[in-house]
Amino acid sequence: PTALRLNKDYIKYYIMWSNLFFFGLIPYISLITLNTLTYLELKKMQAEEERGLTLSAQIQRDKEIRLSQTGLIIVFVFMLCHGVKWIPNIWELRHAGRDDFPWPPWIHFASALSSLLITLSGSLNVYIYFYKHKDFVCHLCFPNQNLESNLTTQRLPNLLETQYSPISTTATYPAYTSTHIV
Repeated sequence: PTALRLNKDYIKYYIMWSNLFFFGLIPYISLITLNTLTYLELKKMQAEEERGLTLSAQIQRDKEIRLSQTGLIIVFVFMLCHGVKWIPNIWELRHAGRDDFPWPPWIHFASALSSLLITLSGSLNVYIYFYKHKDFVCHLCFPNQNLESNLTTQRLPNLLETQYSPISTTATYPAYTSTHIV
């Protein structure tokens, strides 16, 4: 280590406190605040009456709700996985200024676990997205199939006046087919 890295004031104020403040408190408080507001707005949107909306507005609204839910889950996983990195940092902050503070084995373990979880956090995002958007994944896997989204198969029969064919139990919707779903 350089002489600057061994300087107690540099360690305490620049590395520890500024790191905690600018890369810990401000981002975490912002994420918690913004995601709480998003969650409350989602609950309000889901509770609102949908009868006055057109079909395209309902589809767009459901896409926005799913994307918002996906974002909330990704931020939760991010905060959980990145939160472990603060254990060694806070331990070092509490012991800064002491000349003889050996790093205990559990701090080394927490540091290694932190690296693993940060890597895992970045890798999980795509799986979280695919889990929340199963119809998109099905469309990617089977592009030639006429797959209907969950919205069409579960919600439209309750929302629209449907016309059933006497031969099959498949509902048909005037001027709307599953190929219109993006």
